[in-house]
Amino acid sequence: MARTPNARLLGAIDEAGVTYAALARAVRGIATEAGDATLRTNASGIAHWVAGTAPDPATVPYLVEALARRLGRPLTPADLGLRFLDHWTTRPGFACVVGCGDGQPVGYAYGAPLSAATTWWSAVEPHPGAAFAAETGNRTFALSELMVRTPWRATGYARRIHDELLVGRGEERVTLLVHQAHPKVRTLYEAWGYRVVGATTPSFPGAPDLYAMVLPLRL
Repeated sequence: MARTPNARLLGAIDEAGVTYAALARAVRGIATEAGDATLRTNASGIAHWVAGTAPDPATVPYLVEALARRLGRPLTPADLGLRFLDHWTTRPGFACVVGCGDGQPVGYAYGAPLSAATTWWSAVEPHPGAAFAAETGNRTFALSELMVRTPWRATGYARRIHDELLVGRGEERVTLLVHQAHPKVRTLYEAWGYRVVGATTPSFPGAPDLYAMVLPLRL
């Protein structure tokens, strides 16, 4: 099946007046700022995204920030037509929070409950066991993404956005995935009460090695 070109992403790149090579350098630079010096985004990768290939979700915040800086205004993944969001926005119970400060958006977080048919836990090693992995559709909230724009990092906004997303939820726990190559991020989540359940690697080509983490919402 032919992919549908990402017109929103192409439009943002054209408006920014940046070449694919220059945008790729900017994405790598922002990843390095965030502590990820291993990212290898190049002009060919940008071209594939414009053609309709979905980028690795972990790369999306860097791409969003790179174009936001060039355009001089805040952006969200949806502004760039990044289709992986459809996987979340169409789920029952989807929730999203946008944090604001200084009169403008500074970050966001979103996720949805795991369905009874989820494969979230299937590749986790060591496997946490059938009882732990059993889902009902309202047992576990999966936090898909938490992003704060660079000027507002290390200011407490990440925790405030995270907590606002989860306040009043009825699930008994929340789970997220964090790169194994980002120990500082793992340490941050552990300081918030998360614990590592096990390791997992998504099935798509070039997928990063991740840790699955869990935070109890109801004791």
